[in-house]
Amino acid sequence: MATIRSPDVGELDQRISLLAFRPLRRCGCCRDSEGWEWTEYRKIWAKAAPTGGFAAYTGSGVRGRETEFILRRQSVTLHDAIMWNGKFYLPTAIVPLGRGYLTVKAALVTLRPCKGEERETGRQIRFDAVCVEKLQEHEQQGPMARNTVRLALVTPAEVKLRLGSLVTVGDDPAPWWVKVCHELEEDRHETEIERIVEP
Repeated sequence: MATIRSPDVGELDQRISLLAFRPLRRCGCCRDSEGWEWTEYRKIWAKAAPTGGFAAYTGSGVRGRETEFILRRQSVTLHDAIMWNGKFYLPTAIVPLGRGYLTVKAALVTLRPCKGEERETGRQIRFDAVCVEKLQEHEQQGPMARNTVRLALVTPAEVKLRLGSLVTVGDDPAPWWVKVCHELEEDRHETEIERIVEP
């Protein structure tokens, strides 16, 4: 069995940022809204290498292109994120490498800004989510037809949306309805949103 060696210091030649999911700073004009954002808490040197494979970052198997980062041992967890070369990565596995290093496998994902309005209370929240298409369904009813589109929003566990809440995704002002909330993982949730569109 081959032994995986620790890297030489010179191999840690990529500058990456470690990010944490933190509450938005409130200003006087935003009293009725709250939310979260990814905030850089440390810049470090790492060795980065795309593996050519895919990594699943949710229990339902949603995947992104995998990159392996080797960095000095420190407090980084699956709740964190990595920014490298302007791209956003969600860690999927963290394994010690020798005595002084960590191997972090992470999935490349794209974040979309979202805004939610909670059903009944009207409470508004802002957050970033990974948006994945789940379903497109066409239904013909007499002379009329309709298309149902369903997306999944993958977010840190702090983001909780009640069923029936409204969500807007990105620059699209048309709302989506929260249909199903999957809270099966400790660090990430998957929320299914749906809307009906004219064909």
